[in-house]
Amino acid sequence: KLSVFVPGEPRAMQTGSIIKLPNGRRFPKRRRTEWGDRIALAAQQVAPARLLEGPLRVHLVIQRLRPKSVSKKVLYPITRPDLDNYRKGLDCLQGIWFRDDAQIVICQEQKVFTDQPGMLIVVEEIHGTA
Repeated sequence: KLSVFVPGEPRAMQTGSIIKLPNGRRFPKRRRTEWGDRIALAAQQVAPARLLEGPLRVHLVIQRLRPKSVSKKVLYPITRPDLDNYRKGLDCLQGIWFRDDAQIVICQEQKVFTDQPGMLIVVEEIHGTA
């Protein structure tokens, strides 16, 4: 099991231009952001000796500062960006913790509001058979 807390206000990863391969397949190129660099740097500090190879379970906790415009009585304020944009930050772990983000078969995410902003990332290999 690998775990890291990346301090700072989490940012959504932006989708950049579309890349077209010679075989006609297209995919979005992610713009490398300062937040993505912070994720990669933190992950490198606890990188395994070998990349994880099997199916993976991921748990993300996005810790954001509570918007001043939202009452503290509101337990779950609805704010942008949405969770799937934070999940794109997992691309930064490719080649550091695991080979390919296609290995992720279970992903649990939550967005919480706190006075300690950051992102907790926990990745573990799933062992066994069905």
